[in-house]
Amino acid sequence: FAKKFTVTVPETVTEALEGFPLLVRLSAANVECFEYGDIQQDGADIVAADTAGNFLPCELQKYDPNGESLLWVRVPSMAAGTEITIYYGNPKPLIEIPSAKDTWSDYAGVWHLDETTAGTTALRDSTANATDGTAHAKSLVAEGILGGARGRTDATGTNGAMATMPKNAALDALTPEFTVSGWVMPTTTSISWAYVFSRKSSDSYKSWGWQFRAESSLGSIGIYASGTSDSDSQRNVFSQSTIKQNVWTKYTVAYTSTKVSLYLDGKLVATQDIKPGAAVNGDLDFTLGGLNGSGHGTLKGYHDEVRLRRGAVSADWAAAEYAQEVGIFGTYGAAEPVDASAPVFLTPIATVSAQGEVTVTISVVEGSGSVYVDVDGEKTKIGDIDTEGAFPQEFVTHSGTP
Repeated sequence: FAKKFTVTVPETVTEALEGFPLLVRLSAANVECFEYGDIQQDGADIVAADTAGNFLPCELQKYDPNGESLLWVRVPSMAAGTEITIYYGNPKPLIEIPSAKDTWSDYAGVWHLDETTAGTTALRDSTANATDGTAHAKSLVAEGILGGARGRTDATGTNGAMATMPKNAALDALTPEFTVSGWVMPTTTSISWAYVFSRKSSDSYKSWGWQFRAESSLGSIGIYASGTSDSDSQRNVFSQSTIKQNVWTKYTVAYTSTKVSLYLDGKLVATQDIKPGAAVNGDLDFTLGGLNGSGHGTLKGYHDEVRLRRGAVSADWAAAEYAQEVGIFGTYGAAEPVDASAPVFLTPIATVSAQGEVTVTISVVEGSGSVYVDVDGEKTKIGDIDTEGAFPQEFVTHSGTP
């Protein structure tokens, strides 16, 4: 790699966030000394690593050599002061790096909604679950919070959802604890009973599933959790919670087995009890901007960056997610050259045989010099890197004691 820069998580993160997808905004305006001319392969050479040099899963959502590019990095455990490094400028094909889909390994679905074709279009799911959605024939594209957005402006309240994501095993595995998040921007105040998202089959709060809708106006939000019997079903109405016309609002709805919490723009606005196990899936598709299957409750407006995550997120998570999606999150170091002679190697692999012999395998992908292994303070040279040879080069050492 030719260049690198660091990203340091801000002090506002007060707890460890496990598996957090950190957004890195690449541009000359955001990173001192950064130049797109240093990047190879239209951004395919951009990678992220932790302080130990382990590659981290990352997805390049948007590559714009004339502006800002968006890179999502899954950080195994993120807290205040956590540092990662972004590397780029490698003309060689990258090998043995995590799949971009691993960035979203904790999610049932992630839809950036940045497809550029209006109408009936496949909406790509960035996870490995392949929950690609289908946009309504009259859906439109627009500029969103993070790249493109998708919505409806022709809606009459009874002509179908903006998009439908098909049911699958990943969706069914969400309950009893899960989180639905995204951005929504209604284009009218006349949206009584309009649905932001739904996995229910009817307006009745007794029908199985869960949903999020405007009750009688933008000033009243209803969150449903409908169980396997009428006695388990309920509707929680948060009248103090508002979503504004022609303004993007970030929503995060976190379900546990006994509570539902609503965050708007990263702030907790309401938490209410629900009956244990009330939020069941109901074996239905997941819809945006309308009620599932009935054609009712169509929302006039736009959606962006919609996610279904396993587990209920915390207040710290919701605040951090909102903060990074509206601006720079943390501190970016200046871009600087990478020492071309320094060896770059993948995470060493150690195995122990039945006889107790330890084998350590190191794969070097570039650089020069010698390879050493340090065990309990005793450093042993195991080989020299052949700078004229092909990469990767593998070095193996054995130890008689575990």
